[in-house]
Amino acid sequence: MNPRAAPTTRLLLASQLIFNLGFYSVVPFLAVSMRDDFGMGAMAVGIVLGARTFAQQGLFLVGGAAADRWGARPVMITGCLARISGYLLLLWASDFPLFLLGAVITGVGGALFSPALESLVGGAEERRAAIQPRKTSLFALLVIFGEIGAVAGPLLGSILLQTGFDTALLVGAGVFAVMAVVFTAFLPATKASAVKTSAGRPAAAPPSQTWSCLREKRFVSFAAFYSVNLFAYNQLYFGLPIELERSDAGLGALSAIFAHASILTITLQWPIARLMKRKGPGIALAAGFAIQALGFVAIAAMAAFRPPAAFPALPAFLLVTALALGHMCVAPVAMDLVLDFASGRPTGAYYGLLASCGGAMVLLGNVVLAPLYEQADTPSAAAVFPWLVSAIFATTSAALIHRFLRHPSRLRSRNNSTPSNPLTPTKDRHPSMAIPRPKAIAAILLSSAMAAVLSACFAQGNTPAGSSIDSRIKVAMLQPPRSGLTPLSDDAFKLSRWKTAETLIVLDTLGDAQPSLSTAWKQLDSRNWRFELRAGVKFHDGTPLTAEQVAASLTAAASAKPKPRILDGVQLSVRTDGGNAVVVTTQTDDPLVPQRLSSPQLSILAASAYKPGGVVSPINAGTGPYVLASADGTSSATLNRFADYWGEKAASSGVDVQYVPDGTARAAALRTGTADVVEAIPVGQVAQIKADLIHEVPMPRTNTLYLNTKAGPFADPSVRAAARTTVERAAIIDRVYEGRADIAEGLLGPALPWAANERQNSSYIETLKKRAEAAPANGRRIKLGTFTDRAELPEVAVQLEQQLEAAGFIVEQEVREYQHIEADALAGKFDAFILSRATVLDSGDPVAYMFSDFSCKGSFNISQFCDPEVDAALSKAAAIPAGPERRTAIAAAEALVLSKDAAVPLLHERVIQGESARIRNVERDPRERALITSKTGIAG
Repeated sequence: MNPRAAPTTRLLLASQLIFNLGFYSVVPFLAVSMRDDFGMGAMAVGIVLGARTFAQQGLFLVGGAAADRWGARPVMITGCLARISGYLLLLWASDFPLFLLGAVITGVGGALFSPALESLVGGAEERRAAIQPRKTSLFALLVIFGEIGAVAGPLLGSILLQTGFDTALLVGAGVFAVMAVVFTAFLPATKASAVKTSAGRPAAAPPSQTWSCLREKRFVSFAAFYSVNLFAYNQLYFGLPIELERSDAGLGALSAIFAHASILTITLQWPIARLMKRKGPGIALAAGFAIQALGFVAIAAMAAFRPPAAFPALPAFLLVTALALGHMCVAPVAMDLVLDFASGRPTGAYYGLLASCGGAMVLLGNVVLAPLYEQADTPSAAAVFPWLVSAIFATTSAALIHRFLRHPSRLRSRNNSTPSNPLTPTKDRHPSMAIPRPKAIAAILLSSAMAAVLSACFAQGNTPAGSSIDSRIKVAMLQPPRSGLTPLSDDAFKLSRWKTAETLIVLDTLGDAQPSLSTAWKQLDSRNWRFELRAGVKFHDGTPLTAEQVAASLTAAASAKPKPRILDGVQLSVRTDGGNAVVVTTQTDDPLVPQRLSSPQLSILAASAYKPGGVVSPINAGTGPYVLASADGTSSATLNRFADYWGEKAASSGVDVQYVPDGTARAAALRTGTADVVEAIPVGQVAQIKADLIHEVPMPRTNTLYLNTKAGPFADPSVRAAARTTVERAAIIDRVYEGRADIAEGLLGPALPWAANERQNSSYIETLKKRAEAAPANGRRIKLGTFTDRAELPEVAVQLEQQLEAAGFIVEQEVREYQHIEADALAGKFDAFILSRATVLDSGDPVAYMFSDFSCKGSFNISQFCDPEVDAALSKAAAIPAGPERRTAIAAAEALVLSKDAAVPLLHERVIQGESARIRNVERDPRERALITSKTGIAG
């Protein structure tokens, strides 16, 4: 016999595991990369993920039919090649169209692969059943192996993500490349139509019968009934997060619950499949759907009440247990029944139709449930309804499928013998191998206990022996790392906020340089600065801070590709000067070198941090009061007190960080005490939190109405003045920001405390008096633009449109995603544009922002503004060293910009920081460089 004529069961099961491994190590992190690395909004991410799912679910039938027509081997290889192509497209993608195309192609790869694999497993099951008809279906093993891949994939992805999403994509593409080679070598090369079943009949019909499943009304009915299984299981992703919000279950619950579901599947799928095999498919399917219905009923019964304080996640655990057990009852049985429906015909299209019906049911069911879930995030009578509707779906399916399978005529024997009754139980030839009920119960208890342990680990991190858990600080951060916590990226600000990595210089509230790892500095000439180093400093790995290592750290940053943002346009070199000093040299005059060296992107790390290939790892390599002990990808980080810190020792034994992008979940963490410090509480959640836990921090960010000074109505200064006098800032702040923002008196807000005082200067006031007089609007038409990526800006646009139209303007509003509108805004295609703009960049100085936005050669000059007087004022400010004189010059340039009405400052944003009642001395830093310090600790 040709060894390639029938693929081994081991190869098929391993293929399912590895295929899931390659998928789950990449796709779950796609949304994070799109949002954090490329700044894409929720709508763009949602469209891309939805298109991928639709491409896969919608094309399962096509993939199955292709496997029937041309054989499983070429279709599975094509599926792998499609996944490789999709991943490479995502690797190269930098804009929405390429992300969309890459995601769709990865979905097509899954649609080709899965039904083809299932058809091969079906063939293997048919051959095995001819010899051992009583044995448990191979589809039970397929579910188990798939679940192992689904569990291992995200773990592998988290590891790979520490070096960037690109690494995960390349490794994922490599996995599928290896699979394609293996399939080429070991899967049968013959067409499906030539493969014979155990009964000697063709395993595939001729092309005219490829779509025969669609003409089988019995099978279409069965697929419709069975589709409720995928709908029910999908509530783990749709409804479960809402239930966890309702119950205030905390940050660790979701991770523990999914672990619980996976452990249940891996440990119980095989014994449950054996039991269901004995009971017969009619009873098995009805029982599975009934168990899922009971799970929905259980959570509905508790939805109107507060969950038990000792175990708030109890309703969610009950639901997940029921859904997992029900799925284990029905999935292998249904997959096995496909062989009976096919009755010797090729099975690829049958499995494809089964999956596509499930996808359609998920879409339909979620459309029905979506408005009901909107009222289910708090304990109330309304929270009951989505779960009751889901229970009705599952109960109906249980009743209909049981009735459907009661009639032997519904099925044909897979061997074309007399019709078989699927309700007829079969007895296992080896009953001693069936799992006894006490062992099954013990397995469930073991799974729950392991999930509880995982939950505890998630909450506590790697707590060192001997430390008190209660003395550790728990932090919920908005954004996960984008680049594996390398200090050469924006991840450096996390290291700074955790007080694990330090710089030579720090800035005070005025933006002036203060000592840190450098105790004194001196400008030797216009391009050379000498920095003396602090003595007695140790890195976390025990090595001493030396001039050589400081020079090496800064040189690594200066030569990195791409450079850290603080060094954009700056050529910098560093050399040692004696044993305890370094000299920093710039290619051009730069009065802000000390301020530049305060950037967290120029943190000083030990030599052990710098790995081959340009990789920089801050683990156990900083100098701060906390050691970064571990970093779990985009999930968490653990820091412990550093006993040999050169300064004041840390008040806390450690810091446990979780990344929580969802604002509602962060707010819940603060309400329930799961987190001590919470970044960026959404305004809409503030009303549900005690007032004494909320602290507003002014941000160096100004929402500004930029006016086109070059073309259109606002080329006339008097019309620009009319727009300025029309704007009612207080109304915008009240209606859009619920009062949690500051009225803008200038471009620079309260995050720069010196700015307000500078505006009291007589010269500043006299400059503003030169503004043009406002002219009547007289029905002038203006085009107003903004973008959706910051959710509040479209609302600001609505308010401004109303105000401008009340003054006599006719406003046409255009709102798009930022990536699709930026080019038009910079090209001057709008008369007015609303932008939320950071006014202080990495050096802590606003001159760079003002040059970019308001100089004749500014790279971000949305106003198309060019005024030689303003350019001269900005050049003057840029040449002055940091200090009071520079600040006065900056204010003078601001006054000139405002006097021309090139922009109308609207408001200065605040960020809402949450702090639990037990935490003390948390930093509230407008620059977002500091959060946890040596003084931060737990009270009492």
